Amino acid sequence: MWEINTGKIIRSFGGYTDLVRCVGISPDGKYLLAGVGDGSLVLSKVDTGENIQILKGHTDIVKCIAFSPDGRYAASAGNDRNIFLWNMSTIQRERTLNAHNGDVESVSFSSDSRFLVSSGGNWVDKSSECYLWNIDTGAQIRSFTGHTNVIHSVSFSPDGRYILSSSSDKTVRLWEANTGNVINTWKGHGQSVNSARFSNDGRFAISASDDGTVKIWQTSNGRMMKTLYGHSGIVWDAMFSPDGNYALSCSTDKTLKLWSMGSFIN
Repeated sequence: MWEINTGKIIRSFGGYTDLVRCVGISPDGKYLLAGVGDGSLVLSKVDTGENIQILKGHTDIVKCIAFSPDGRYAASAGNDRNIFLWNMSTIQRERTLNAHNGDVESVSFSSDSRFLVSSGGNWVDKSSECYLWNIDTGAQIRSFTGHTNVIHSVSFSPDGRYILSSSSDKTVRLWEANTGNVINTWKGHGQSVNSARFSNDGRFAISASDDGTVKIWQTSNGRMMKTLYGHSGIVWDAMFSPDGNYALSCSTDKTLKLWSMGSFIN
């Protein structure tokens, strides 16, 4: 864990039995959940770094984790094609969502915690998958079709009306959540787009790509506003700070980069 102002490491978490592939922090900031390559999840206390429980059930790499905004659930998924919903009061698995025919690459809760969207695909036939789920019933509500390759990331807009996805087909797509219709397709990256996320006010989006760049987009019209250069490798992920003043990106060049947004998006 890093302190943004100084760039110093303030806490380390350990005791994992394989590579850590993803992490999530609970909305109250008290717990960290790590997805591990052996299929396990490790729940730790943020303030001490102490590991308090190992959650088992996945049979392959865990690639993605998300906490519901109300803190009731955590969702985990990965290469076994299952999505597990964990009750964070009992720390027990409550429901399994199963419809994917390929790896599940990303999961995201709506802001009201009523819905979950998941994405992925099959690396052999390069098919894409994206599904919307009802959390209370576990029912699949609809699918989103249009990408021509695996969908690496998916996320809800802050108001829950839209869904953003990024894919190996080099595009970012903006969807209407309640219809499944695509609103806009954003092109500009030269290679696979590994992540795309909204700013907290929903006016902007940030994407990260195999082409080594980070791009900022205006969500209302899909205009690419700026390209951030500096990484010397694949950029796996990027996100805005809650106040929108900064963006953080991580890369295979073994660095995290903190970018100042300044007056650029304010």
